Amino acid sequence: REQVPWQFASEILEFVHPIIPERSLVPEYQKIFSHGYCRGADAFHLATALYLEPEAKNLVFLTADKTQGKIAASLGFRLLS
Repeated sequence: REQVPWQFASEILEFVHPIIPERSLVPEYQKIFSHGYCRGADAFHLATALYLEPEAKNLVFLTADKTQGKIAASLGFRLLS
């Protein structure tokens, strides 16, 4: 993340699209925090992933954070880290 050249990052970001949930993510947060603690933005990313794929079976989760990765794996996501 740090020291990644802007040119490279901007090419990757062309494929990133924001996801705006149409409801509260409280059920997803409850599920996440029943598996452990993670920081706010990490929890939001996990909650958004669960919003998209509630069973965590058909979505690969990408993270560089070990704690977030542990929780993602315990939720059932396949990891790419």
